[in-house]
Amino acid sequence: MLGSHLLRYNHHKVNQIRRLIELHELKSTPFSRFCPHHEILLHRLWSVLLPNEPPEPRVSERWKLLGFQVSPTFPRHNKTIFFFFPIKSKDPTSDLRGMGMMGLHTLLYFAETYTSACQEIVHGNRNYPFAAVGVNVTQMCCALVNMADGKKKKKKEITSKNLLLGIDVVRLPPSDLKWDTPALTFFSHVENENAFEELFCFAFELLDLVFVRTQAEYMDFPSVYDRVQQLLKEMLEKHHPLSFEELRALVDWSSSHQT
Repeated sequence: MLGSHLLRYNHHKVNQIRRLIELHELKSTPFSRFCPHHEILLHRLWSVLLPNEPPEPRVSERWKLLGFQVSPTFPRHNKTIFFFFPIKSKDPTSDLRGMGMMGLHTLLYFAETYTSACQEIVHGNRNYPFAAVGVNVTQMCCALVNMADGKKKKKKEITSKNLLLGIDVVRLPPSDLKWDTPALTFFSHVENENAFEELFCFAFELLDLVFVRTQAEYMDFPSVYDRVQQLLKEMLEKHHPLSFEELRALVDWSSSHQT
């Protein structure tokens, strides 16, 4: 029985690695205004979350209704946040530059899979911009699986423990230990093809919950982001949950025992 469980686990692990490679390709693909499919995906996000609003052209200030940064200024973050700075363009796809099409993919997955939760956030007068924060939560999830930002590391910085998922690792077989992370182990147990996207949704809802419960203000985003990222990292590394139900229970327990 243990042998069959291990075989099933390894099978799911290989599938998750293949899925991460596919997502890495999305991350490396910039939004193109010349690609009809890219435009369709962007407008699907609008139609799902603002079904009663008429469709907008891609270049419009009204994209700020979904939390794209088409004009205002947002707080900076000195570690991992790419998008909280003045944006002069009225093109919402400016926010996608750091995560490529992967940023739009995760937002659309969240919107179409958990529509009510997303609409509650978009229409709930939150103190943060939904879409811009979503792109940053995508980056958070990438960090949990060691997905590279495309920058090559110096040879002296590369070890079996810190080699990031990118040009170096995507060419390696799934059996290579450089793929292993607590998040990948978690994905391999939950047996969900969209485990990464589900983690994104979980992380976004957790961030929103922390924001609301702590009555965080606009400029508090970096500290809330760090808190959520550290909590998820700790739960995955120390407690090894086998399902999203277990992860949620661990997060709830940790939150209730914080002083």
